[in-house]
Amino acid sequence: MISCSELLELARITRKHGLKPLEVIAVKLLLLENYGRVSIAKKLGFTERQARNIVDYLKREKEISLLMQRVLRGIERRLLNDMGFTCKPALYLNLADNLLSIIQQKIISLRDYIVIYSGNPEKVEVLGVVKEGVLNIPGLPEEIAEQYAKLNSLVSGLTGALVCWRNYSECIDDAIFISSLIDLCGLTHT
Repeated sequence: MISCSELLELARITRKHGLKPLEVIAVKLLLLENYGRVSIAKKLGFTERQARNIVDYLKREKEISLLMQRVLRGIERRLLNDMGFTCKPALYLNLADNLLSIIQQKIISLRDYIVIYSGNPEKVEVLGVVKEGVLNIPGLPEEIAEQYAKLNSLVSGLTGALVCWRNYSECIDDAIFISSLIDLCGLTHT
């Protein structure tokens, strides 16, 4: 289970070297998918120099590379059948119970971080927490939450954080979510 302490350590080490966690996480996710440096630069809108610097940093700094690989492989993402939604539901699994509790309590802050990192105020349609197969969408009026009730059949027996992405972009949006979790953890562990 991935906890706030691991996420905060990842951010601390990255920032210590003058890099932004979001950029390093996005590059590492793409490296794990076997993208090359040029493809990474194009996908992320980086210059080739930016991509090369981060790739070289990850090769050089084994400690951060191994921690990042463990965290990123530890957070399992499952894309759910959209069932006619206007968004792409993604369930992020293997998050520690205390991290899920923080998400549930500070769901608006999590949404704000996602909006800031994506630069798109409409990037997320809905955020929720799934505990043992039951979806809870804090702050959403009951009549609207009912529209998402059919997701319960897809999350049966699972526990994690649900993000219903608009215009989902694999790896990039996953990096945005993980970076947002880091900032969320920073709110509660200062």
